Amino acid sequence: MDPLDLVKPADFYVDGWENLDWLQELLEEKCAPHKITNLTARPRRPGELWLLCCGIKGRKGFTRKLGDQQKEGVKPKEGFMAAIRRIFIRWKDDPEGLPESVVVKIPSPKTASEAWEKSQAVKSDDLDDFGSKVITFLHYTESDAYSRLEGSGLQIPRVFMNRNVGSNNPKEFPVLVMEDLSKYEIMDVLDGMNEAKLFSVVDFLVDLHFFSFHRDDLQSFGLTKEQSDVLGSFDDVVRGVCDKLPSQSPRHFKNIGLAREAILGKGDWFNDYVEAFKSGEQPTVLTHGDLWTTNVLFQGDSVAGVIDWQIAHPGSPTEDLQHLLTLCCPVALRERLTEPLLLYYHQKLTQKFKANGESVPFSLEKLKVDLYDLTRSYTMAMSLFATGMWSISDVILNGKDEDRRLEECYSRAEALIDETLRHLVGLKILLFTFAFDLRSFDPLDLTAAETSLCLTVRRTLFQCCSCTLCLLSMSLYHHSRAYVEAAITLIFGCGSRQRVRRKDPLSLPARGP
Repeated sequence: MDPLDLVKPADFYVDGWENLDWLQELLEEKCAPHKITNLTARPRRPGELWLLCCGIKGRKGFTRKLGDQQKEGVKPKEGFMAAIRRIFIRWKDDPEGLPESVVVKIPSPKTASEAWEKSQAVKSDDLDDFGSKVITFLHYTESDAYSRLEGSGLQIPRVFMNRNVGSNNPKEFPVLVMEDLSKYEIMDVLDGMNEAKLFSVVDFLVDLHFFSFHRDDLQSFGLTKEQSDVLGSFDDVVRGVCDKLPSQSPRHFKNIGLAREAILGKGDWFNDYVEAFKSGEQPTVLTHGDLWTTNVLFQGDSVAGVIDWQIAHPGSPTEDLQHLLTLCCPVALRERLTEPLLLYYHQKLTQKFKANGESVPFSLEKLKVDLYDLTRSYTMAMSLFATGMWSISDVILNGKDEDRRLEECYSRAEALIDETLRHLVGLKILLFTFAFDLRSFDPLDLTAAETSLCLTVRRTLFQCCSCTLCLLSMSLYHHSRAYVEAAITLIFGCGSRQRVRRKDPLSLPARGP
């Protein structure tokens, strides 16, 4: 993808929605010798997932000729990322074994800039240009992901046509033509997930990661440094969301300033995270990047399909699971199931490697401590971005019980902020306690964000009960992480019974004798 080969507005292209002859030719070629009588684009029905994904609403009023037939349907309306239509196919002969419908996805930046403007998350002099860059990257990535996953056996849609960005020919528009998975279900982001579904998602991730570990081209996946520079910094987008959230709910986001500086104040945190895995420095898998309920299709409690691979990238084995748990599960469910899910994941992955005569690339301890912890800050940033976008859209504001839905959405974000801060401060105190001497702590060695956090702890220590000081003293004597974590829970839970009960979902083992 050349940085200048951007997706054009939908009206730039000659064909696309205005002339579906190209689609007829494609499908007849793929399904030869069968011929098509007509193609019909219809408005979405309630719960029709492919259209719901992009917030597309049908609009009646166009008729197109196809051969001797007429087709009636809906004029496609652009969603946030693309214009998507479900196209029904009428075959001339027996359709048994042939697709009855397909999904056509043509990227268009038209409403992306409107969404950025509404969210106030992007501060750009030219939102249209920014939207074109983002949509170009998203389509390029999704197209590349489907190409790499071809033949994987994973539950992803069959792709009939995969044309990427890279041409300024109005007839060669970027497009994906995919299998229609509308017969399967999507779950509500707040109320849809349960324990059985989460374990089924882990089964999918095990298969995806096993496939990833046997490919040698992950490092070439995603944006180059030059393309990333053209796209701009995702850091700025997250900062914009963080600046806006306190005005939406001061009660839930009173600590977001600390969280923002603790994470975003550390240089190029986003690219640092990506490069740690893209470089092979850490065990690396292909991550979906946006694994939440709208992108996971279920048949009963089993995963039937995973769609929208627009921000897939090399990343941590825990990233997708952490993203799903923090955004799509109540706090209590997340805390209860995080460790069992990670244990189940490692057991299943170990079995697959063993059956292949290989050893699993990392231990359970590394998965729970190093990889999970390394992904915490990234998970929080992505979750805050999603919270900011969803809370002003029909993902949350669906016209039913909106106050409860906003409260639940914000509470999940608040819990994640508090948990991440406790973890970051806990790591600092661990460094002090393992050094045996708190007096050796030199604030000049810390970043401004770390100093702010430590000063907060220092002030709070004198306000907390003696139990906190006792726990910290015991941590010095026993070198025990458990005592430190208990103290941090008290520090950030001072004056709030609910927060004292809230815990890190991972019961990490104590270190030292």
